[in-house]
Amino acid sequence: MSADTLIDRLSTAKSRLREYQAFEDDSDPDRLGDILDRPLHLMTATRSKGKEFDTVILLDTVIGVWPYSKSIGNQREMEAERRLFYVAFTRACRKIFMLTTEEAPLSPFIEEMGLST
Repeated sequence: MSADTLIDRLSTAKSRLREYQAFEDDSDPDRLGDILDRPLHLMTATRSKGKEFDTVILLDTVIGVWPYSKSIGNQREMEAERRLFYVAFTRACRKIFMLTTEEAPLSPFIEEMGLST
């Protein structure tokens, strides 16, 4: 994917931002702007292992990405995808945002954690 395409996708995702879980009690919607103005560390879930961030934004939390479409149907690969999702999800200390699209169904991992809406 080109850098321009990635930037376009991030802009689109930012406009569709949906908060699923807040790890703090002061869930003030006005603070969303503050969160989006902070420095951005873009990395893969594997690369995030061992790191912690106040806020984590997971992109494309839909079937076909989480889990990767080629893993569906293979139990061993599905478990590896579930662990990787868990690694990415647990990097957040305070807030986590999961971005979805209307065109694809939510990741089953979100439902397994009881976070589907």
